[in-house]
Amino acid sequence: MIWPEFGATLGHPSGVGALPNGRMTAMTHATFDRRLKALGRKHERMTLGITYRIGRDGLITAHPRRRIAPRFPLRSLLALMLAAFAFKAALFVLLGEQTYGARLALLEQGGTAERAGAWLMQPDPATLAVAAVVDALR
Repeated sequence: MIWPEFGATLGHPSGVGALPNGRMTAMTHATFDRRLKALGRKHERMTLGITYRIGRDGLITAHPRRRIAPRFPLRSLLALMLAAFAFKAALFVLLGEQTYGARLALLEQGGTAERAGAWLMQPDPATLAVAAVVDALR
């Protein structure tokens, strides 16, 4: 028995996949082309490395290794801030409170860059606490 919706395609010269009016669906070609391009892109990404994942059904599939996009270097910024804080605390301990204050006063008299440096180097409560601990250990 031939189903009515498929009967016209069986004898049609376009072959399988033709609609009853004799045209192939444009959406089928577009979908196929889109999938083909996606496979090409995935293959290109896989040249940079492959990771294997096991799905819930136990099937092992290969996926391209994720590229690490250049992001803001937060870890490096935190390390830099920690180093600057340690430097400030070390200067406070080595110079002493009076000498450190006198040098800050000299910086405050200077230009814009010196004033910005003086503002950054002001002893804050954390610097004073670390300096007290380090001074007690000396």
